[in-house]
Amino acid sequence: MHRQQGITLVEVLITVLITAFGIVGLVSLQLSALQANQLAAQKAVGGWLVQDLVERMRANPSGATTYTGSADCADPVRSCLNQSCTPAELAAWDIEDVMCADRGDGNTLSARTLTVDLCATAAIACATNASHRITLNWSTTQANSSVGSTAAVSGSLRYEVTP
Repeated sequence: MHRQQGITLVEVLITVLITAFGIVGLVSLQLSALQANQLAAQKAVGGWLVQDLVERMRANPSGATTYTGSADCADPVRSCLNQSCTPAELAAWDIEDVMCADRGDGNTLSARTLTVDLCATAAIACATNASHRITLNWSTTQANSSVGSTAAVSGSLRYEVTP
């Protein structure tokens, strides 16, 4: 009887196939981790923007009820940076500055909109102790699971605050 020595070509092909499936799984896992990391970064930037606006609202208590609406970056309001403004002008400028100013976030939240509503006039009731509802929506592109393709991704944060 002759004993077989070494491995056959079929065994080598099966080993290569199993290894290839494992590598594809690891690449897919890495892509999912990158997408989750990008979403976390977007939510962090969104939280910073909303926190910036809330701090500005706290600094302008006499204009608290005028913090409503959203910013139109194409039609800027009067700047309150180096000049005095009324509380209402400061509120409008704060909303616009938070939305339109470049924060060095690398445009992480492109196509973003920020809306501030008074809870007393909101269509949906706010929490019992909140006076304002701040909603930040954005859309961006993310790498898709297919190599070389991207997909539009939307995100949203909603805060109910009392400045």
